[in-house]
Amino acid sequence: MTLWDNQAKRWANIGSPLRPSPIDIQTSSSWIKHLITTDEKPFTVLLLGVTPEIAHIRWPKNTRLIAIDNNFSMLKSILPSETQTIKPQGFVGDWLKLPLADAKVDLVIGDGCFTCITENNYEKMIKEIRRVISPAGAFIIRFFIRPNITESIGSVHQEFLSGKIENFHVLKWRIAMALHGSLNQGVSLNSIWESWNTLFKKNNQSLFKRLQWPQSVIQTIDNYKESSVYYTFPTLQEVRTRLNSYFKEQDIFFPNYALGERCPTFNFIPL
Repeated sequence: MTLWDNQAKRWANIGSPLRPSPIDIQTSSSWIKHLITTDEKPFTVLLLGVTPEIAHIRWPKNTRLIAIDNNFSMLKSILPSETQTIKPQGFVGDWLKLPLADAKVDLVIGDGCFTCITENNYEKMIKEIRRVISPAGAFIIRFFIRPNITESIGSVHQEFLSGKIENFHVLKWRIAMALHGSLNQGVSLNSIWESWNTLFKKNNQSLFKRLQWPQSVIQTIDNYKESSVYYTFPTLQEVRTRLNSYFKEQDIFFPNYALGERCPTFNFIPL
């Protein structure tokens, strides 16, 4: 079983900030409204991945939403076959080699997608996204960014012991970013699991009871055990440095939920 096969099985137990919250979707929806000039004109959307919260946006009925993911289990289990207004189309594919014609997409949208690829593939993916977007289109994407000054794993551990970390997914992301090297190094998922298992999990059963974190949620980190996958978390400046040769940043939104300062959503238009 691959990482994403396991993620598909445990998707219901993955929550904010790893999945977009209603305020993230509301913000993206408000930006999307400015792209749609009329409900009669066909509107083509490329969804990078299968994020159901994005698929369930109230798209105009003339929308064609194409979701591309490299994992069949995610497409089969997580992408809705039908929403209130549209029927998304899911395809197995590579974000670095999108099976779409040039300048035919009105909107490319995704959630945390760059975290799933290595830094040396950032520019390839950005170029592909730019290639398929029409001149009047847009690129809306939520990033997971690490702070400019990396917090130590020790400080994360102390806040955990003090009961100050809001939920397990926030803890998981803070461990990941504390262990993160430079952008071209990223962080091994197995190292995140090992840190959790040796430093956080042991001898803390009474704390878990006080925090009331469900075991089914805590067990989502077991998807990382012995995984060879690396995640990357750019800084805000690293995001802008890599995107500004191809896109103009129209807007940015920082939500106010736990760890929201590290989960901005960008609205880009092509240069």
